[in-house]
Amino acid sequence: MLKQRYNNMISQVSVSKDMLESILNEEKESRQIGMAKPMRRIALAMAMCCLCLLIATPVLAATVDPVYRIVYSISPPVAQFFTPVCRSSDSEGIRMEVESVCVKGNTVKMYVTVQDMTGDRVDETLDLFDSYSINRPFDCSAGCEKVGFDRETGKVRFLITIEEWGNRDITGDKITFTASCLIGKKQKINPEVPIELSDVQPTARTRKVSISGISGAEADIGDDWFEREQRVLRADGSDVEVADDITVSAIGYVDGKLHVQTANTSVLMKDNHGSLYLADSEGGIIHSEIQLHFANTHKVTDDRVDYIEYIFDVPRSEISNYRLMGDYVVTGMRVDGNWKVTVPIEN
Repeated sequence: MLKQRYNNMISQVSVSKDMLESILNEEKESRQIGMAKPMRRIALAMAMCCLCLLIATPVLAATVDPVYRIVYSISPPVAQFFTPVCRSSDSEGIRMEVESVCVKGNTVKMYVTVQDMTGDRVDETLDLFDSYSINRPFDCSAGCEKVGFDRETGKVRFLITIEEWGNRDITGDKITFTASCLIGKKQKINPEVPIELSDVQPTARTRKVSISGISGAEADIGDDWFEREQRVLRADGSDVEVADDITVSAIGYVDGKLHVQTANTSVLMKDNHGSLYLADSEGGIIHSEIQLHFANTHKVTDDRVDYIEYIFDVPRSEISNYRLMGDYVVTGMRVDGNWKVTVPIEN
């Protein structure tokens, strides 16, 4: 009776964004300093449930139920107990549906399908773009992977695997799987960058930045690589398009080596990615020996720009023999929504 009453009332609960963030941050801080004892978390969760039953105000839009987020952050078992079973979820004309669940020992395997009910936005390249969460009432490891696409039905199938720690049998009530973003219609492209390499100046203006990553066959990766500032090109206004939202922001020689810098303005919105290389007229390819990764900010903001600086060990006297080429994957579709399915832990 209590569970039914909770389910009927929770849809009428309103929680402001500031209140939600405040409660979640407070709980996170209390865990860090060791104050969030099990009984305290359960008491807080039950208090929130009672609050849900008493408050009835207009619903505010949210990608995931705000009260559910609060309760789950405090006590996952309580949150999952009160979450109603829902095997399918429609949002933005796209349906997510639980196809099957199998429990064996300490492992749960759940198949979930995604299907466009109004068009053909879903294809074999569909990706959840790391927007998913797997909520369960016990400590465990969990993961999600795409395992197939049915062209006849237009369904993409994902496998969620959950393993309880300690090799113990699965216990608990339900599992909830949510997602808030779908991207797809991806395609591979190999553009030739319209830059005449023989015109590249022998010297270039540089600046020092803190890098977030370094890769490449010749990369010197030590224990302190993330603390070291690296010299990179200063943007020279090139802005030559390579792919959607990706441009060459600077190019020039530094210490006798060719540096090519790309700027990606939508890395947090799309999955456009790839790399540059040099190609000669006979099909020969030269890859960069080092790639430096950095951004204009470490925050998740609309004006974030992610950079990669490629360093090629090709002297300027030979660079006219090469063309600058790209090998990229670009995203053609993005849908933001609110998909949430919940199933009992049973065969």
